[in-house]
This record gives sequence, C-alpha cells and structure tokens, in this order.
Amino acid sequence: MNPVPLFPAAVGFCAIALASLCASLSSWAADAPASAGQGSKALPRVAVIFNGSRATHATSLEGFLRGMNELGYANGRNVALEVRWADGRLERLPQIIGGLLEREPQVIVVSGSQAVHAAKAATATTPIVMAAAGDAVGQKLVASVARPGGNITGIAVPSEALMAKVLEQLHELVPNAWRIAVLTNPANPVHPIAWRQAQAVARTRGLTLLRFEASGLGELERALAAIAGERPQALVVSADALFNAFRTRIVRFAAAQKIPAGYFSRDAVDEGGLLSYAPSIAENYLASARYVHRILQGVKPHELPVTQSVDFELHVNIRAAKSLGIKIPQSVISSAEELID
Repeated sequence: MNPVPLFPAAVGFCAIALASLCASLSSWAADAPASAGQGSKALPRVAVIFNGSRATHATSLEGFLRGMNELGYANGRNVALEVRWADGRLERLPQIIGGLLEREPQVIVVSGSQAVHAAKAATATTPIVMAAAGDAVGQKLVASVARPGGNITGIAVPSEALMAKVLEQLHELVPNAWRIAVLTNPANPVHPIAWRQAQAVARTRGLTLLRFEASGLGELERALAAIAGERPQALVVSADALFNAFRTRIVRFAAAQKIPAGYFSRDAVDEGGLLSYAPSIAENYLASARYVHRILQGVKPHELPVTQSVDFELHVNIRAAKSLGIKIPQSVISSAEELID
C-alpha cells in the first residue's frame, strides 16, 4: 500500500510546523468527529484519546499520524480517526471512553496508567493499544510482556524508574542542591514504586527529598504554592498525565521561582524547562500506529508482545541554565541527546 498524505496540502509530513498541524487537525480532532461523513461507517474506526489538549500533545499526535501515514492510512479514505482530548481532566476519561465505545471502534489508543486502567474497566473486548504505560505487568494491565493476554498490548515505558533517573540527572547538573522537591500524583499507581526508587538514590547521594502531591488542577496549584514556600534547591516533576497536561504552568512556575527543575517530557524543555530524561513519547506514538495496523489486519492484541521502551534521552535547555546561573558540566554535555537554546 503506497502511503497517502493525511493532509492534502502536505508536501512532507515532518516539515509541518506544529501551529499548522493543529490548524489542519481542527476539522476532525474536535469533539464532534468530521469522519462521520458519507461512507465513513464502512471504514475501520480508530479512537485516540489524549490526556491533555491539542496544544500540549501536538507532538504526540504528530508522531501517531506520521506512523499511520507511513503505513498508508488516510483519514476518511481507508480509516476513520476519532480523536478526543481530556484537557488534563483525567476524571473525564471514563465518560470519553464510554462515548467512543458507542461508536464501535476497532481499536482504542490511550497513554498513561490512569487512561489504560479506565479503558480496561470500560471494555474487555475492544482492542486497546497503550502508547505509553508504566509497569504494565505489575499493574496487571497485561499478563506478561511476551504474552499480554486479554485485549491490551502496546508500548511499556519504565515510568516507575523515571523519578529516580530524573533526580540523578538533575543532581549532576545542580550538584550543590541537596533539598529537592518531588511532585507526585497519589492517584498514579506507579508513583509509590517510583518514590521508593527515588528515596534510594537520595540516600546514596545524601539528599533530602520533599514530597508534594496533586491529583487535580486545584491540588496542583496548592502544591506549587507549598513548594514556593519551602524554597527547595531543585524540583523533580514525576512522570504523570496530569503534570504533562499542565506542564506549561509548572515550567513557568519553576522559572518564576528560580528553581532548577527536571521533567520526564522533552516538550517541557522546549517550553523553557531545564532538563528532561525519558524515552521519546512521540516515537512511542509512532510505534503504536504499527500495533493499530496489525490489529486492523486481524491480529489479536494477545498475539502482539508488548514493546518495552528503554532508550532514554537527556535534553537540556541552555537558556534556562543560563537564567539560573548554572554552568553545564562537560559530563552532562557529553551525555545529552540535545542541547536546546
């Protein structure tokens, strides 16, 4: 099958600027899907749910669409894409998923532990592809990596290890920081494991961790106010759908408070955050398109082994480092995937 551009005016998909991308998507990525036009009922229906908004998850959506494009799919021609946005309100996920299931999609694509659990609770038959989920076996989302069982497969991200790994990278960049705040979500089932791993790193390095919790926007605002009052020497933002959805708010807070902060999302560094250390979520979404393709071909989810994302990328914002008076060590420069100015 020869790839057909998802956007009629696209000359090269990767060359589309994000602003142009969002404008191109507006015709079908709104709550009322444009794909429900004449003849679309005969097309295989693919539902994609993002925890944030079009603005916060543009690169993730771009990765998924690029993957679908490379496999020869064109929205409205040989697939009907249904995209929904939770806008950071994760409590809406069951309602969003329920509404999509009424449209009988052939596959649902979700990301993050809360979203995968919500999808699993909603259906035991519709195939579910995880674009990213931490400790999928430990959370009992799948039976095993090699033999997922049930109706779930996709990409597993070791998010339970990210808190400790971001802490290590942040301390390498700011070695004099010993009182470090950690932002966690008590609703995230992976965070208790991640917190224990971060504490082990802290003990080894002689660090004091200050834990702040938030599971919604109101709690997040209160947590940021509490962090400002404590005036820590650095901040670790844990891997979480809520924090990713509101990462712009967190990045601006850290900059205003002059707190060096480490994130799990490269997008946060693009927006002015100091550093991130994690697998590429955009690449995970691209890979999730391959799972969708196999399922549309008739392969069952339990026949598709889970892929474990293990390639971590370090991104550092040079301008943010300068504004904080941080001289980037040569060891960090050497190990960084990219230095962003």
